[in-house]
Amino acid sequence: MEKDAYDNSLEILLRQIGHGYFRAMQQKMDMEEVPMRGGQAGVLFCLHCAPKLSQREIARRLGLTASTVTTAIQKLEGLGYLERQQDETDHRVLRLVLTPKGEGYIVRIIQKGKEINEAALKGINTEERLLLYRLLRQMNENLKEGTKKR
Repeated sequence: MEKDAYDNSLEILLRQIGHGYFRAMQQKMDMEEVPMRGGQAGVLFCLHCAPKLSQREIARRLGLTASTVTTAIQKLEGLGYLERQQDETDHRVLRLVLTPKGEGYIVRIIQKGKEINEAALKGINTEERLLLYRLLRQMNENLKEGTKKR
């Protein structure tokens, strides 16, 4: 791959940003904290924003496969960050809820995430930030549309 093609590769740029964000989060969190993978943090964030979701609802919201969410949930449950509760109206459905430990952890992740966001967006004004978010959301939607099962 030519250097110009490499420097202008959207995939590589997005991967670099993702890895940089992940490294910054690892540095911000205490060293004794449990290392959290993106999917696991996503599950906690999802439950923080919308408590008592089913596993299927979480997978849909995060755009992850059922098996990825299952693995994340098992890890988080084993660490004491979430628990399963039977649905009050449909006893066949299990709802996931954050434990106090899980809630405390996600609140810290959100705070550290805000700090990382500010560092990443340094020198970018409000108007440019809004445009950036709009463009990234549009790219995400475009990719979702392009990968829908036919």
